[in-house]
Amino acid sequence: MSKEKKLQIAFTEEEIKSINAYFQGLEDILKSKMIQLTPEDSKKYGRLGKKTVGWVKEVHDDTVNNPFLVPDFVDPEEWARYLMLIEMLTPFSVKLTNLAQQLEDTTRRIGFEVVDSCYEVYDFVRFYSTKDKPGFKAIYEKWSMHYKRKSKKNTENVTSTK
Repeated sequence: MSKEKKLQIAFTEEEIKSINAYFQGLEDILKSKMIQLTPEDSKKYGRLGKKTVGWVKEVHDDTVNNPFLVPDFVDPEEWARYLMLIEMLTPFSVKLTNLAQQLEDTTRRIGFEVVDSCYEVYDFVRFYSTKDKPGFKAIYEKWSMHYKRKSKKNTENVTSTK
């Protein structure tokens, strides 16, 4: 195991059910209200930064106080509704993004611990396979294929780039 501090993470069956229920509830509420941008759309519709959001609010507030500034082709009600949606959805998005990053970081760290344990077991089995301990050699040869595949891929990549 890693020399770093061990993670003390565990979930009860009830917590897992509760988390799944919350996600299902969010999906049920949001699925008919959200869109998915294509990669092309993502380039077209950039994310609004804090300064831009501040400017948008300023322009909108100025037009509320001076309605003559709004051209006929801009629907003030729709504009106000969109602004309200940005103000409402942005904190949700930030919370979910932060939570998703924490989940990703936790999963990565746990994954490292799992792989580290596998390396330690692999080294243990490799050592005893050289001592002709029953059952170790076959497992070692099976597991060592992982490294042979990696080496073959690396060799193929080096060869193909020439």
